[in-house]
Amino acid sequence: MQGLIAAGTNDTRFGRGQIYVFGQNRVQAVFALGRSGASVQTLQFCADNLLCLDNKNELSVFSLETRKLVRSYAPSAPVTALYSDPALDYVLLGTQNGEVLVYDTDREGIAPLRVPNLWTEINPRVRKMPVVSLALHPRDIGSLLIGYPEGAAIYSFKQNKSIKFFQYKLPRGAPGGDADPRSMNLERCPKLMHAVWHPTGTFILTGHEDGSLVFWDPRDGRVVQARTTQDTNIDKPGARSAGMGLGGGGPDAKEPIFKIVWCANSDPDDTAILIAGGSPAEMPTKGLTLLELGRTPNYATSSWQILSQHLENPKRQRILPTPPSTEVVDFCLIPRTSPHFAGAHDPIAILATLDSGELISLSFPSGIPITPTNQLHPSLSFVHPFVTAVNLAAIERRRSCSPPEETV
Repeated sequence: MQGLIAAGTNDTRFGRGQIYVFGQNRVQAVFALGRSGASVQTLQFCADNLLCLDNKNELSVFSLETRKLVRSYAPSAPVTALYSDPALDYVLLGTQNGEVLVYDTDREGIAPLRVPNLWTEINPRVRKMPVVSLALHPRDIGSLLIGYPEGAAIYSFKQNKSIKFFQYKLPRGAPGGDADPRSMNLERCPKLMHAVWHPTGTFILTGHEDGSLVFWDPRDGRVVQARTTQDTNIDKPGARSAGMGLGGGGPDAKEPIFKIVWCANSDPDDTAILIAGGSPAEMPTKGLTLLELGRTPNYATSSWQILSQHLENPKRQRILPTPPSTEVVDFCLIPRTSPHFAGAHDPIAILATLDSGELISLSFPSGIPITPTNQLHPSLSFVHPFVTAVNLAAIERRRSCSPPEETV
């Protein structure tokens, strides 16, 4: 809303880790991390504060008004997921032991509310189950989607308990995401990597380590559609995968799903899914996958088949290209006007981080590379691609400074 962008740096021999906040009209501020040797891991804006989680497992709250550190908090367990909303004063912290802590930025302290490890209700023998993702329901602030490596759960703040669990199980004969013939005759549960809501809460989408994208009905917990970026109905025994038999008869291994964002246009029911990962490992140019689903069918009046076909057959599917021999490990959407819907409402551009360490900027939804020169702050520039060689030549001063000779 204020036209700000925050960039965090790592602690290296060239300098300590810092946070740079850039804005319109050459607005610039620098925030120093509390601990020496700390590097920035996660940055999020929350109301008039900037939240920072560093590699020392410390949450720092900076005031954008005073440009000072308000308070820092170090949880007893390592934080594996962080979630905040611009309209809330609370920060949700998912920990390595499966608990979810709540930090109150208004009262500058940890809140008494604590969500225990819900997955012990499904697997009582589990002791430590780290939280991999957190997401609040876009239309019901009282419902929290928690992702664990073995599955996802919905927690109700109003009822103070879990109300639904989602575990992706592949029966024998189902190809799954990787279509590996060595494991197709076994029942298996691919590891969950990410879990998100539909922009109106109609569906839940989970991304898995084998490249599977599983759509769930949050009301009864059933699978509406299981697919990859190429194949559909991969959870059905006997289904044929496009990756089976490639490369001399071996399986076409998929990359894990690194990140998923379920975007919405100006109409929240007109949606698209932007995916990092899930592409065949042999593809030289992987890029970002965009599934443009179009307008969501009315849940109350649509049959199960219509809902499944909506997710099975997107209106358009495209690959947003990235440089060859690289892959996107993280990305950030730039919304046009609203910070809500998890920052995915009517996006206009994408800032993506590659595994090579480079940053690229793309237009949305076309994926055309855009130069950040006239879009970002003058002090924030991208060197892309990396500079690998520099050459210069010396010239006489009089040649560089004297005006050109006039000719008649």
